Amino acid sequence: MFAKRLVSLRKAAKLTQQQLADQLGITRGTLSMYEIGKREPDFATTQKIADFFDVSIDWLLGKDDVSTGSKQTIESFVFRVNQQREKLGISIPDFAKLIGLQPSTIEKWDNSLAKLPGQQTLDKCAEVLGVTRDYLLGYTDDPKGYGTKSYPTDKPDLKELLENQPLRYDGVELSPEEQEIITAHVRMAYDLIKKSNKIRAGQRRKNTPSEE
Repeated sequence: MFAKRLVSLRKAAKLTQQQLADQLGITRGTLSMYEIGKREPDFATTQKIADFFDVSIDWLLGKDDVSTGSKQTIESFVFRVNQQREKLGISIPDFAKLIGLQPSTIEKWDNSLAKLPGQQTLDKCAEVLGVTRDYLLGYTDDPKGYGTKSYPTDKPDLKELLENQPLRYDGVELSPEEQEIITAHVRMAYDLIKKSNKIRAGQRRKNTPSEE
């Protein structure tokens, strides 16, 4: 079951074996062995695969086939994510990078989302879009219930920028809605830089001989 689901996930994400292997920090040969069922990954690699594709380990191993989230909750999530993303002017490719998923996964949410993403992805969506997770899930109609524009995971310099000074343009303080848009784009820039640095670090590790 694991091998079959791994192949299905990789193909759905339109990744080659080499591309996925690079993301997971393993060789293409090792990944190929996983996909034909000749070898099984250790727990750390299994967790890495589950996190990359935003699925549970139980589902990946074939222990859980139950979808999560009511139809109403899923519909609310998809609608509000798209609504807020478009409001902030964030493209699907940029949004996918920010929350750590493939653009094809985001595009499929509109037509074929059968279960809610994992908690980590839900929280990341809320963080990037500047709303609460409860708002995205339709539990409240107040998108700003968090009470602050910063998050615990923000770096100190970003947190200081967002919390300790009003945002202004041409000497005029921006409205709350305008500040929300600017905040989202500032966080997007920070996250894109962080992800770019991570990819470069991975490429350096790839070029350094090491044991699996």
